[in-house]
Amino acid sequence: EEEDGGGGDEEKEGDTTDDKDGIDVVDAAAAAADDDIDKPMSSTAVLSHATSGISRPLKSRIVQVISSLARHPDENDPTSDSGGGGGVGATSHEIGGHGPDGTLTAHDLDEEAGTARNHLAQLFEICGLLLYYRSAFHKTVARLVRGSGGMASASDQDDASLIKCIQECVEEASTAYGASLRVYAATLPNLASLSNESEAVLVQGTVGRICEVRMASPGFFGAGDAAPAEDEIATLSLEFLIDTTVDAVMSNCDRLDDAVALRNAVVTAKKAGLDVAVASKWDKAISAQERTLADSLIEGETRRVLEDVGLAPVGDALEAMEALYVEGMVIASHPGLGPDDVKVAMKDFYESLYSPPL
Repeated sequence: EEEDGGGGDEEKEGDTTDDKDGIDVVDAAAAAADDDIDKPMSSTAVLSHATSGISRPLKSRIVQVISSLARHPDENDPTSDSGGGGGVGATSHEIGGHGPDGTLTAHDLDEEAGTARNHLAQLFEICGLLLYYRSAFHKTVARLVRGSGGMASASDQDDASLIKCIQECVEEASTAYGASLRVYAATLPNLASLSNESEAVLVQGTVGRICEVRMASPGFFGAGDAAPAEDEIATLSLEFLIDTTVDAVMSNCDRLDDAVALRNAVVTAKKAGLDVAVASKWDKAISAQERTLADSLIEGETRRVLEDVGLAPVGDALEAMEALYVEGMVIASHPGLGPDDVKVAMKDFYESLYSPPL
C-alpha cells in the first residue's frame, strides 16, 4: 500500500510539470504575437503592401504590349495563306496587300520595312521607359528609408513589389527586343526585296531611329550612382545593335553607296554613345570593304574603256603573255601581239579619239 501511494505522488508531480511546460509554450506564443502586433511596419513594407494590388495587372498589360510589338501584325490574321505565320521577313505571298486581288502595292512594300523598324524602336523605347521608372522607384524607396532613420539597402529596394514588377518587365522587354533585332537582321534580304532600298540603307534607317529613341530617353543613362543600362543588359547596348545589324549586311555590301550607308550608321551610333573601340573596329572593316569595291569599280571601268577604244584584245594578250613569259621571249611572237594585231588595235584607238564613245 505504501508503494502504491508513492507512485501516485510521482504521477501527480509529473502532471504538474507537463502543465507548467504547456503554459510556458502558450505564454511564449502569446508574447510573440504581441510583439508582432506592437512592431510597426517599415516604410518599404507599407509601400510594397500598398502597391502589391496593381503589380500583377500592370505586368500583365505591359507584357501584352511587348508581345504585340514582338510579333508581326499579320501573324494572327486568319486569312493568311500560311495559316497566320508571317514574320518580320514574310514573303510577298504571305502578306496581304491593298491592291487588286490582294496584291502588294508600292506603299505596302515600303510600309513592311517601316513597320519592322518602328516595332523595334517602340520596344527599345519601352525598355528605356521601364528603366527610368525603375530608377525613380529605387530613389523613392531610398528616401523613405532615410526619412525613417535607416539606410536603404539593395535588398530593401528590391523587395518592393512594384520594383520587382518593373524589373521583371524590363527583362521581358529587353529579351523581346533582342530577339526581334536578331530576326530583323536575318530577314533584311526579304525586307530589301520588298522595298526599293538596299539592306545597308535599311540598317542605316533602323540604327538612326533607335539612336534617336536612346538620346531622348533618360532611362538609358545612369542617374547618380546607377550604371548605364548596357552595363546590366547587354541586348540594350549600342554594341549589340551595330554588331547584329552591320555584320548581317557586310557580306552583301557590293556597292560604294551601301558602304557609305553603313559608315553613316556607325557614325550615328558613335554620336549616341557607341564605344570608341567598337566604332573603330567597324570603321576598319568598312574601309577595307570600300577599298575592295573601289578596286573592282576601277577594274571594271578600265575594261569597259579599253573595249570602247579597241585596245582590249591587246591588253588581254599582254596579261596572257605575263603568265607564260620566259627570258628571251619576244613580245611580237606571242599570239595577239604581232605587228598586224597591234596595227589594227591602234587604228581603232586613233579612230576613237576623233569620235570618242559617249
